[in-house]
Amino acid sequence: MRRIARLNGPADRDGFYRKAAHLLDAGVHPEAVVWHADHETSDLFSAREADDVPDGSRQIARHFDDVLLHADPQRFALVYRVLWRAERDAGLLDCPADPDIHACEMLQKAVHRDKHKMRAFLRFRERPGENGIAQYVAWFEPEHHILAASVDFFVRRFSTMRWRIITPSLTADYDGEQVRFAPGGRRQDAPA
Repeated sequence: MRRIARLNGPADRDGFYRKAAHLLDAGVHPEAVVWHADHETSDLFSAREADDVPDGSRQIARHFDDVLLHADPQRFALVYRVLWRAERDAGLLDCPADPDIHACEMLQKAVHRDKHKMRAFLRFRERPGENGIAQYVAWFEPEHHILAASVDFFVRRFSTMRWRIITPSLTADYDGEQVRFAPGGRRQDAPA
């Protein structure tokens, strides 16, 4: 019998870890799980809870955390399969030739490249804001679901500015104190 694991959007790492922990505890084989990440909610960008993952798999969960941000629709199934196998083979992570470990490493490298491009090439443009306070807006088209996982860098680097980062799937607004997320936008929503 197949089980459907529904997540709250494409970057719901916290939801993935909670569901994976329950499925692992129940002994559900990876081939019996269908992962769906098509529900967008306002709270899907909470920090992940890797502690929900069983002890034996926690190292793998942390090691491949960014794999869950990749755009590959099979990423959740892949990481769950690795977690499942890690419970049965403690040395799995030390086997880079394993096809699942190799696939995770390739997806993770792609996400890291995308994060680097965002940090290196994203440029804010000033536009008038509310109450005469300037707002800085940037457009970026990431290949993967990296915005929510990348905002801390921009908060630290531009902590005194009010800024907005618009991507096709998600928008991050920083008001000088906290980041809020909203649905994505279009290139025209940002200054040229």
